Amino acid sequence: MDTMRVKIVYYGAPAWCKPCQRFEPEWDKLVKNYENVYPFYFMDIDNMDPVELDGLNVRSVPSVVVYVDDNEVGRVKPAKSELVMAEIDWLVSGAVNP
Repeated sequence: MDTMRVKIVYYGAPAWCKPCQRFEPEWDKLVKNYENVYPFYFMDIDNMDPVELDGLNVRSVPSVVVYVDDNEVGRVKPAKSELVMAEIDWLVSGAVNP
């Protein structure tokens, strides 16, 4: 599969969001261990336009959103990195091999 079609985006607010702060080490592990599989991006919601956030349907943080061909295919509840990666793989697989 062409991994360029896939984007994993973590929306968070580490300056004030305690769940984001707790998820941060797991996110770092994901990026380190799987950066050769999928591209990972972090978006600090404090630096984003509220209208843009509304258009992305980001209602709470932390949020991990999986996109294939710029279309959202699902959201993953932040947890241990291995669980998050397993769910990401499942979502991507279903999106490209329906």
